[in-house]
Amino acid sequence: MIEALFESNNYQASKKLMDMTVLRQEAIAANLANANTPGYKRVDIDSDFAASLKDALSGKSNEQIDNLSVNLAVDSLAPKTDATGNTVDIEKEMVLLSENQIQHQLESRMISGRMSRLRLAIKGGQ
Repeated sequence: MIEALFESNNYQASKKLMDMTVLRQEAIAANLANANTPGYKRVDIDSDFAASLKDALSGKSNEQIDNLSVNLAVDSLAPKTDATGNTVDIEKEMVLLSENQIQHQLESRMISGRMSRLRLAIKGGQ
């Protein structure tokens, strides 16, 4: 019974998305810290992650979700923002920071809600 709670696709996906938001937070922090560094290239979550997660969720095995890795990559689509070749747009990073915080809070609440239901079941509804 308990294994089913932690092995469900939704729970596994929430954990991977939580990992993604933590790594994206690090990427945004690095981007903001290097906004004035000549030649710095903006980094973000590897663009293949979203497609890989979607494919894994459509599969029947949690192993696919477990085997997904979240990685950072240089954002090759980011335009240069200055003559030195820096590709960090501070305003865009601040918007992404806000979006990432909201997504992290959502994933945290989903996981903690699952734990609360488990705690309630163990206590017998008390």
